[in-house]
Amino acid sequence: MKFFKFGIQNKKSLTKFETKSFLKLSKSNLNTKDDFEKISLENKYNPEIVDKQKQNFTLIGRLPEKIQLYLQLGRYDRPVGYMLLFWPCTWGLTLGSPGLSVLYFKCLALYFSGSVLMRSSGCIINDMWDKNIDSKVIRSANRPLANNKLTYKQASIFLSAHLAVSLWILLQLPLNSIYAGLGIMPIVCIYPYMKRVTHFPQFFLGLAFNSGIIVGLASITGVIPFEIAVPLYSAGILWTLIYDTIYAHMDKSDDIKISVKSTAIFFGDNSKIYFGLFTILMMYLFYLAIYYSKKKSNNKNKNVTNVTYGLLGLGTLFQFYSIYQVDLNSPLSCLKHFKANSWFGMIIFMACLCSLLDK
Repeated sequence: MKFFKFGIQNKKSLTKFETKSFLKLSKSNLNTKDDFEKISLENKYNPEIVDKQKQNFTLIGRLPEKIQLYLQLGRYDRPVGYMLLFWPCTWGLTLGSPGLSVLYFKCLALYFSGSVLMRSSGCIINDMWDKNIDSKVIRSANRPLANNKLTYKQASIFLSAHLAVSLWILLQLPLNSIYAGLGIMPIVCIYPYMKRVTHFPQFFLGLAFNSGIIVGLASITGVIPFEIAVPLYSAGILWTLIYDTIYAHMDKSDDIKISVKSTAIFFGDNSKIYFGLFTILMMYLFYLAIYYSKKKSNNKNKNVTNVTYGLLGLGTLFQFYSIYQVDLNSPLSCLKHFKANSWFGMIIFMACLCSLLDK
């Protein structure tokens, strides 16, 4: 029953309709998760608020309110986002590296820091673009800009600080990596606008979120091997199409009302069919990228090779199981399986690392 005792201690942080829903939920005798889903869907709820309520301890929730607002603006309370940005960086770095070295681990640390900052920068830009839209969507209505708790000026200053530190991190890398990092910034800036003109804003998010692959490939050698870059980057884009379409299904009813486009709306009830096709193609592209990476190596360690391809098989099973399990009409289920994609990213990283160890 602990799962269902959400409480109203953070009532001030909820919108009016969320507070009303939580009051109804807290008075209900819910014995199963299915009961909770049914009542929640009838009253409309923010799955991210519910997800936070399930957490036993949140450090951000104990900070002063003003600091909380800035951290919420940068989505520091939703860490899965920067992991989804970090994992592609590790794939590129690992497949492009000649071996493990101090420089390799230095780049990993730089990429993790950069992923946190750039993901937050993208979220701030997105909220500045979408303030009026966010205020009409249940999941985003309580964001600091949408509910006017922070101003555009405050958001701009916060964004500038993020971009300045991100640029400093980027300048620590080879020239080709710097060019790749700077080249992706226009896509980061126009991505929020894409949902107004195309049903495929998730594709543009994929271009931005997987740019770390290109940056990572050139991090140590300064060279971008296109036979690795093309399949790996394409696989990353397909991965983003899968997980961000699942994410978009949380907002589809609101998006339709306010004429916002997404792949969730475009694919509709056929979404899982597309996910399955994307997964097959994605895993083949991952295989090609790792194959061409290993082809450059003179080592032929069959045990490492078996582990590498075994991990790719595990990633395939993981994705298909998630596709089978996710309920695209349940916001909580969509959020759960969206977050699970961070584990998939780690599996692919482990496969790439095995390939590196065989060099």
